[in-house]
Amino acid sequence: MNTQSLIIELPAQVLPPTFQLFESVRVLHRDRPATIISMRYISALTALKEGLGEWGWSYGVSYVYGLSPEDALTAPEEEFDLSDSDLKALVPTTSPRTEEVSYAVD
Repeated sequence: MNTQSLIIELPAQVLPPTFQLFESVRVLHRDRPATIISMRYISALTALKEGLGEWGWSYGVSYVYGLSPEDALTAPEEEFDLSDSDLKALVPTTSPRTEEVSYAVD
């Protein structure tokens, strides 16, 4: 498998995300697997201003990424604005997160 790395520098006050782009996760309220396809950081002030219940990392997932065309036809496509508490890693990571996070892309 060929991979590419993407290094993102975060401000000191922003913790690294729990999940990575293209990581396989389980969406807990749907009890189904998905793939992280987007991420955004919501600051505490932005969450307050926009009336959001949580701040921190927010993720978008695809339920069809990696599925066969037949299976993809009946799967919901995407869901956004999921928080860490909505997701669980399918393959637990044993390496600790660091200040420098790299993302592998297929």
